[in-house]
Amino acid sequence: MLTGMRPQTDASTASGADQTTLTPDTRLQQFTTQSEADPLELPPGFTELTNREREVLCLIAAGCSNKEIAAQLCITEGTARNHISRLLGRLNLRDRTQAAIVASNFCPG
Repeated sequence: MLTGMRPQTDASTASGADQTTLTPDTRLQQFTTQSEADPLELPPGFTELTNREREVLCLIAAGCSNKEIAAQLCITEGTARNHISRLLGRLNLRDRTQAAIVASNFCPG
């Protein structure tokens, strides 16, 4: 583990003093709103992503495994893998680490 880094155990981690929990729908809404506000900063291929792929991208950025993504979105693990594969291709990324880095600029918390 990297020094100074806290492990993230849950994609719906509470943040701030009010302990507000961000659901996948809330994350997607904030992600989409922020992305629409500054379209010049979007990575190439981002506009081709479906809403579900954007949601998966935010969950990747939150540190979720395929199994956790599947559970959060009520889909199978295989479907989660398919979404990840498609979004990696559309964004021209090699792996989920690159996806997390890209998404960290757009996904809340």
